Amino acid sequence: MDALKETIFQRIENYLGEVIFNEVRTGDSIVDMGLNYIYFAMGENKLYKALYLEDYGGGERMHNFSYRMYTKRVSEDNKYQSLSKGQVDALHYGTWIIVTGLASLMSSHIIMPTEEQLISIIKDSYEALSKRDKSIFD
Repeated sequence: MDALKETIFQRIENYLGEVIFNEVRTGDSIVDMGLNYIYFAMGENKLYKALYLEDYGGGERMHNFSYRMYTKRVSEDNKYQSLSKGQVDALHYGTWIIVTGLASLMSSHIIMPTEEQLISIIKDSYEALSKRDKSIFD
């Protein structure tokens, strides 16, 4: 049974990594990762909830996978290549909180912001984090 579960998670990770999180929407890797996560939550609601919200889902494994995808995309983006690991981590956690909240609210049809509004929210969170005391980055 463990081998089957592992195979399923590998296929899901391949699908998310190659199809969902790989889509370029704005050219800004942080914004794109956020939008892709939100659109995944809305388009594949049951899979999203099973993987990211339910206790029996991937839990820590999916969080670690998402973190690896995020750091990979950010490290490949010229705009963010000069950031330290601490800065990337701070941006990940800060934007992750915002994006996860948006995805949950939107997938439940509680709020329905436009894509422009989503981009603005994600960028605003990045800018707010980068302006804070440097101690949160290191």
